[in-house]
Amino acid sequence: MRFRRELLKGCMTTLILAALRDRPQYANELRKTILERSAGAFAIPSGSIYPCLHRLEKKGLLISREEGLVRVYLLTKKGGQELEYSLREWRLFSRAMDVTLGGEGI
Repeated sequence: MRFRRELLKGCMTTLILAALRDRPQYANELRKTILERSAGAFAIPSGSIYPCLHRLEKKGLLISREEGLVRVYLLTKKGGQELEYSLREWRLFSRAMDVTLGGEGI
């Protein structure tokens, strides 16, 4: 299932930070990692990932370095803290949505 662009855009920071938690990656590798982990549900266009990566780098959530012909992105300590906060927030939000929509309780 493909999701609306707006929904994916709202989750892109968390998806990128989670992918970088395991190891440094370059942009297209990040796109592939997210696509594979989501079983094809989260296809991030190449034109969308770069602005997000630049924004996250400006916020200090990741850093980048040149490795040969590619720019590799690494999670910072601040980025790891943001990821943990985002994961807790997402879990609470999704449970609240389930309850509101008639699913399982919190």
